[in-house]
Amino acid sequence: MSRTEISKELDIGLPTTMRIVDALVERRFLSDVGVGNSTGGRPPTIVDIDRSSLKVVGIEIGRRTTRAVLTNLLGKAVYGQTTDIRRVDTPEKLLSFTSDFLSAAAVPKTDILGIGIAAPGPLDPKQGRILQPYKFPVALQNVPLADVVSKHFQLRCCLTNNADAAALSEVWSHTADSPDSLIFVLGELGFGMGTVLHGQVWNGHSNVSGELSHIVVNRHGRKCSCGKVGCVDAYSSLSVMEQRVSEKLQEDIPFEEIISRAERGADPEGSVVREALEVLETGILNAAAVVDPQSIVLGGKFWIDIEQYAPGLFSGTVNALSEWAGASVSMTRRGIQAVSLGAATLVLQDVYDHTNAVK
Repeated sequence: MSRTEISKELDIGLPTTMRIVDALVERRFLSDVGVGNSTGGRPPTIVDIDRSSLKVVGIEIGRRTTRAVLTNLLGKAVYGQTTDIRRVDTPEKLLSFTSDFLSAAAVPKTDILGIGIAAPGPLDPKQGRILQPYKFPVALQNVPLADVVSKHFQLRCCLTNNADAAALSEVWSHTADSPDSLIFVLGELGFGMGTVLHGQVWNGHSNVSGELSHIVVNRHGRKCSCGKVGCVDAYSSLSVMEQRVSEKLQEDIPFEEIISRAERGADPEGSVVREALEVLETGILNAAAVVDPQSIVLGGKFWIDIEQYAPGLFSGTVNALSEWAGASVSMTRRGIQAVSLGAATLVLQDVYDHTNAVK
């Protein structure tokens, strides 16, 4: 758009528009990208988001894996790394990993707007603390992690729940005709759910909404690691499925092989996986009945593996969810980077929602 078009679109005087746009160009948020068609007189200069200068870092700290991504101002990934959780399982290691990541990406710190971090809940985003997630590095718990990272790099740092980050990433990846409401079902070791209502991520009064793993679907069922009985996690988590199959076969079998065998009709793999998927479907449908979303989006390693190694079981689950929830069901557009991209998007949202870019 030209400066004149921006002025008309925002109903702001042209001199004010030119001053703001010029300031944003100087600070590398916008750039002059060419010359438009003349309607008489000098052709207008076209401006657009600067896709090459400023960057944002997004870090997903998972229970087994950590993913870091570098994005431009549109939230598009330009560089990424994946490492084992043991590489970042203390604040000091996280700082070292982030420094190495920036060095490998060959981006000066002056080009970085901020760092977003996403992790399993429960957590306290306002204080930037990861509280006590199940099977999560103890040294990262109850530490003001966002503040530690911010002070070390002298950059803004935001912390959010991993499923909320994935949902935010999905919102940013959609077009103008995207659904106004959706739930993002993140499957890793367990299951989280990010909820989007009226285009905004909703994380509840205490930032603990979306604990899909611990929705009770059978009050007289299996005992869950949380202490309750009959939770989704007690049947459907990756580790529970691995444990149940290994107990029956007296050997350790990785998740990918379990679902591959289940797809071929083997038992006990088939019965364990089918029960797990049925319980998971029930939990998702219960959540969908409350939220009434237009779309259900699936993401995370669990769903990626199911789709790859057990396509028949995957399509059956998708069809069941679509039929009973009355919503479209699809895999995320963001792939395995959904959470890390969402963490980066959290920083971009903070930047774009404030006016401190122009003094």
